[in-house]
Amino acid sequence: MPVVARMLRDYPELRADVRMSDQQCDLIREGLDAAVRIMPLDDSRLAYRQVDEQHLTLCASAAYLERRGLPAHPDQLPDHDFVVFRNPTSGRQRPVQLQLGGAMINLYPPYRVILDDGEALVQAARLGAGLTQVPAYMAAEELMRGDLVEVLPNFRPSPMPISVVWPGNRLMPSRLRVFIDALVAHCQRTSSCH
Repeated sequence: MPVVARMLRDYPELRADVRMSDQQCDLIREGLDAAVRIMPLDDSRLAYRQVDEQHLTLCASAAYLERRGLPAHPDQLPDHDFVVFRNPTSGRQRPVQLQLGGAMINLYPPYRVILDDGEALVQAARLGAGLTQVPAYMAAEELMRGDLVEVLPNFRPSPMPISVVWPGNRLMPSRLRVFIDALVAHCQRTSSCH
């Protein structure tokens, strides 16, 4: 939103139709200029520019870890409760991703709570419901304050690309070029994209 707000201030004639959703949309069918995607891209109809990368953190409240113990290895995770994310597009549980022996592994632990909102995942973990994996920026304040503790930091997954995508079969409108440039500049100035 800081990028959109700055653009609206700098370009008074600009109007923005912003949709905030974890659901993947079809840009071409819906007639949208662009989307920000946090995933590897495989739609050949789209052009894209990577603007940053997203880091995931596995965390839990200090009180939960005091009660249940701090796992030292992924093989200890089955002994823990999980708060997991439900993908709004597929309705399925998003896996907990870890790096183990140089390979990425996807775990689908039995969950105690499943939610479709990242901020709710952070809040549930902070309240002691179990372990959760979220984008690091979402839990940054709670981790700094000690409300949450990172779990298995040596097994963090590789970061996922954050890209702006747009229909590849169209000329790029100037409003889109301005948005992409502003988003890149914002991500370079801040760590808010991480």
